[in-house]
Amino acid sequence: MSPVIIEATTDLHGSLTNDAMNQTNPLISYLHQTPAADTLRIDNGDFFTGSALASFYNLTAAGRPMVELANACHFDVMIPGNHDLEWGIKHLQDLTAQLQADYVCANLTDLAGNLLFQPYTIKQKGTVKIGVIGLITSFLSQILDFQFTQQLHILDVSEALQKYLPELRDQADYVIVAYHGGLECDPATGRITEYNTGEDQAYHLMHQFGSQIDGLICGHQHWLNSGYCGPVPFLQPGAHGQALGTFQLTTRLQQPQIINSTALPVMPSFTVPQYDAYLEWLTTSFNQGTWKNFLKTYYAADFYQVYLTAAKWQNLVMDFDPIYALKKYQFSIDQGHQLFPQLQLQSPQKVITVLSNRSDLPFDRCIQQYVVNLLDRMSYFTQQQAANC
Repeated sequence: MSPVIIEATTDLHGSLTNDAMNQTNPLISYLHQTPAADTLRIDNGDFFTGSALASFYNLTAAGRPMVELANACHFDVMIPGNHDLEWGIKHLQDLTAQLQADYVCANLTDLAGNLLFQPYTIKQKGTVKIGVIGLITSFLSQILDFQFTQQLHILDVSEALQKYLPELRDQADYVIVAYHGGLECDPATGRITEYNTGEDQAYHLMHQFGSQIDGLICGHQHWLNSGYCGPVPFLQPGAHGQALGTFQLTTRLQQPQIINSTALPVMPSFTVPQYDAYLEWLTTSFNQGTWKNFLKTYYAADFYQVYLTAAKWQNLVMDFDPIYALKKYQFSIDQGHQLFPQLQLQSPQKVITVLSNRSDLPFDRCIQQYVVNLLDRMSYFTQQQAANC
């Protein structure tokens, strides 16, 4: 058989451009070129949110330009990542209904147990049938706000594979698992690299189902990784368009490799949709009261010291670099007064919690770091506040 090329992206997070001068991300430019007929192109989740530009699209145009981008990138299959749900499941379903790609996830259901997306799809390339089954991290309910997960049920990834792999294997010549989660162990040595929380289980999946799957794509951690875990070839193609992952399929899936996006053959870049309107939006202000209410709604604390140079959307980009930099600290009341002279809190309690984006606070007093897209959360909160007025 003629070789089939499988191309994989993950955690693009709306990264259409490399900088504010509208220099197009080279991976996005590459994906805009029509692929060869023997190419299967898969996106592994966290596509629709994560950049200021994506936030602008979601806030002002219901995310439609991101759908147009996905369709222009010629994806055959896409799966959800945890950040894709930060505007709610209905928003995501509205977006995916407009996709040309098949959108699959085998472990995301409503509370009645009904799948929210098809569990898998089968794509034929030449005479070969390739099955792709989608999975989202089992830890979703712990890293996504309750308002977005209260109507969802997240199945354990192993249970979902046990349920759907047999019927997919009966129909497909080869099976690829597209899993929006990461590696919890070194794939070569098996050395444990993080606590087993259920957030990252790619190593476990490749060992448990190694005889039933032909390859695995993972992501979520924003790592660059490729190789074999036992007999299973795998890819983990970074984040924000920095790389493309590829497999070659002949009589088996092989040659997993990561290609830096700057090394890809790129045609002249496309025009970023609504870019002038986006730049204008960045300079607009939002209400300081809305900002303060947003912080108190999402992040409970006794005292807030979260700096913004100005209450404009561009400052949520510039003052939070990266935009996942909110931390919660715990101090004695005396230490709190020493670190924050303006603290007026007079409390009988001996310990206070403080939310801040300061970088000079004692690391050992940090009790939680919020790994969230602050810009998207603020955008969504602003939209909901306007709708309730």
